[in-house]
Amino acid sequence: MGGMGTIHERNELQIYRENHWMTTNLLNASVEAGVKRFFFASSACVYPGNLQSNKHEDVALRESDVYPPNAQGLYGTEKLNTEQLLLSLKNNMFVQIARFHNVYGPRGAWNNGREKAPAAMLRKAFVATTLHREYNVERPEFEIWGGGNQRRSFLFIDDAVDGVISLLRSGYKQPVNIGSDRSVTITELADISLRCTASLPVDVHYVPPKNHPPDVDVVRVGSRNSSNELVKEEFGWMPKKSLEEGMKITGDWIGKELRTLTGRLPHEKQLAALQGLATSRVVDLTNDFIRFAILLPVTSRGSHSQETCLKNLTVFARSLAATTRRDTQGLCSENAAR
Repeated sequence: MGGMGTIHERNELQIYRENHWMTTNLLNASVEAGVKRFFFASSACVYPGNLQSNKHEDVALRESDVYPPNAQGLYGTEKLNTEQLLLSLKNNMFVQIARFHNVYGPRGAWNNGREKAPAAMLRKAFVATTLHREYNVERPEFEIWGGGNQRRSFLFIDDAVDGVISLLRSGYKQPVNIGSDRSVTITELADISLRCTASLPVDVHYVPPKNHPPDVDVVRVGSRNSSNELVKEEFGWMPKKSLEEGMKITGDWIGKELRTLTGRLPHEKQLAALQGLATSRVVDLTNDFIRFAILLPVTSRGSHSQETCLKNLTVFARSLAATTRRDTQGLCSENAAR
């Protein structure tokens, strides 16, 4: 999962390369195994940027609008290329493609730079509430990237799952939007987030997005909304959960996660952690992980039997999994507190 803290120019080539390799490997394995049906999660980022530059009115993107191609960055380009690759294999397997529009909800990324706008806004709202109630900050700061007038639609996770199931049952063979057709400005989304926590005064700070140099015009997508005409006509699907309902459910979960995260810390470190969580971070994929190698000589020669060697190797593998578990599980909560 990646919001604009991850999907930006410095990461684009790596994102393209990794997504392309993963899809190609999975597709090759599926063809060799004789898989009959292949579902692909595409993205609204496949739509041309020139159709989405107006920040003052809704732009409802129809499935046919994808051509002529001008996808959003290499992330969108990879998604669109994969769509074409899959559609060219329609004689080998039954292919179905959903173009998701900003899916959000509980258990998504919320604090590590990979979160989307709803989770980021809710986290900042809960941080502001905590700073106000527990640290007597009269008007906590509330950060918004950009001018706040960018328009987006957001789809709750339950509706996304229901949309996928409806698509699979329908037998529809062309790419289709799975999204909400109600758009709001980012400022309106922030207001909803604050109402999900508490109605308290905040100082809203509109800051330039941190994922680009300050002299670059980064608001390439002024307005993006899903046209649901096709999906409604073909298999009668429409989202059921309102944005307010979905944000409230997501906010309740993020609030619990935030309390759990800060509760693990010594009291003297909690304020600094909250202040860090009040801002969104940018992920640099080239430096965001540790590369390491384990050189392990494995042999059945010598005084031990082959069974003993395999047993020792099994013990080592289990020990490695246990000692590195913290590095591979719960990265969101562990690293955010450091």
